[in-house]
Amino acid sequence: MASFGNFWNGAVAKFKVLCIFVKAWCWVFATFLSLRTLCDTFERQKTERNMKIKFILITIIILNLSCNSKSKDKIENNVTENIESFDSINNLTKDFEKNYTGTINKKINVVFHLKSINGIINGFYFYQEKGIDIKLKGKILNNKMLLDEFDFFDNKVAQINIETKGKNISGNWINSKTNKNLKINLQETENKIVDLPKNIEGIYKTEIDENEVETCNLMIKITKKNGEYYYNYKSESRNLNGKVSFSRNIEENEIYIVLEGIEWSEYSGDVSNQDDENYEEKELELPNEIDGLFNENEITIQNYGNAMNYYVKLNDCGKKYIEFKK
Repeated sequence: MASFGNFWNGAVAKFKVLCIFVKAWCWVFATFLSLRTLCDTFERQKTERNMKIKFILITIIILNLSCNSKSKDKIENNVTENIESFDSINNLTKDFEKNYTGTINKKINVVFHLKSINGIINGFYFYQEKGIDIKLKGKILNNKMLLDEFDFFDNKVAQINIETKGKNISGNWINSKTNKNLKINLQETENKIVDLPKNIEGIYKTEIDENEVETCNLMIKITKKNGEYYYNYKSESRNLNGKVSFSRNIEENEIYIVLEGIEWSEYSGDVSNQDDENYEEKELELPNEIDGLFNENEITIQNYGNAMNYYVKLNDCGKKYIEFKK
């Protein structure tokens, strides 16, 4: 009886595996038939090839797992994972334009924009800390994206090798000179990347209106050298120089220009809870950069806050909003 029970249990297990195999085969065949009625000759041939690959993948997985007496859940999970992997590979063969956010070396926040036409990729990425585009060119080879990074002089400075799995990208950033290797992890995002204005360099001035009580005579000159941006800020009493960076908020579709190294005139921070019994007034360090909303040919700086969040950025002007126009 024991031997018969073992035989019966083994037969049931094999029958379950066979049922899964038949269901998978029917799914592939049904998908194949529906696609045949919708696609023209070229697309039908391409679809047939893709369905055959899926069919082969499913068959190999099921047979392999059945030989090793794996469970039904394990079989289904592996089938799903391999179909997702196949879909990721198949998507690389199509033209696409996508945005990604993530990290390099797990701590450097970056944003990527990649566009592929016939397997040729053009795009850029930027460090969120700086916001300046870094040019990328590359191609799709063996179901992977091979990208070259170029500096301001159009010299190749790094290679990026990445592959996709669903909406995720992982790979490596490799320095061309030192071979320094850093991990890249990105996730696809539906958010739009706001392009930097085309003509950033120039002189931005405040407009003097004789009818206004408060007038400000200020100037910001922006220049570019070796791929980096610099400013010269002038008022009636100050002449300051420093680096420029950009804060590109892809969630709100806004760009802020940041003038590094200009200390705020006053800063009290959030004082909304100063009436609380346990409130302790602390001396806060003054921020050391001025930011302003940046549009084409225009910079707008909110110069001071309100009673609950009091600050003054530039004491050279008493206006709440200072507008610089090129």
